Amino acid sequence: MKLKLTNAELITLIDLIDINIDDYKHVDENDFEAKLYRCIFEEIKLKLYQISILKKPNYSVKLKPHWMLAFYNDFKNNTDNISFAGNLINQLCNKIHQTLLTI
Repeated sequence: MKLKLTNAELITLIDLIDINIDDYKHVDENDFEAKLYRCIFEEIKLKLYQISILKKPNYSVKLKPHWMLAFYNDFKNNTDNISFAGNLINQLCNKIHQTLLTI
């Protein structure tokens, strides 16, 4: 799945994933699922950082299937419908959900 993001959306997404990674650092060492999610979000963050180095007004990001699943599972219960970040999460989850329905 390809995402088309503005510069502000990309920076916000990187920040959200960074916060998410920090949350996963404080979980139990024996929680395999949390370790897996943390690794996947680290992988996404590295890709987004590589893309964000090139200063452009718009970006195109190709999401791998396991990235989509991890992002959707982690953010699907977002209740923030007011802020820019909350709306971005909801839009991405909706796009991912529509893509996953067609697979």
